[in-house]
Amino acid sequence: MKVRMINQDRPHFIKPINDDFGKEFLIPLKFMRHLEPTNDLTALIRSPTSKNYYVRIDGRKIENNWAQFAVDHDLHLHDILMFEYTDNMIFKLMVFDSDGLAKEFRQPDEDVPKEANKPKFKAIMTPSTLRDNRLVITNK
Repeated sequence: MKVRMINQDRPHFIKPINDDFGKEFLIPLKFMRHLEPTNDLTALIRSPTSKNYYVRIDGRKIENNWAQFAVDHDLHLHDILMFEYTDNMIFKLMVFDSDGLAKEFRQPDEDVPKEANKPKFKAIMTPSTLRDNRLVITNK
């Protein structure tokens, strides 16, 4: 995994995930001084997955693609997000688990077709599987 260090010269903030993270996300009030003084801004979040998310900032609230972002990054209660503001409404993001360790994300491999990542078989485990030392495999 490539670890990206935060640039101390750029404004940044950390935000722990709370109970309502799937619905909305508020930028810290003191951080707002680094952003444009208007409402209804569009911002770009550069994800550690190399995917870009365009979000709308209404006041302090990040909206639009936020719920999809939370799902795509498997965010859980007590995970921590670190936003680095690069300029022109662009944020770089790092995601940490509840222990403070950077979450690892698999980079998309453009050379591998999407079907290649799908399972080729299904193994059915039952109590008799363990007892009889056998495994039933189907191609579904």
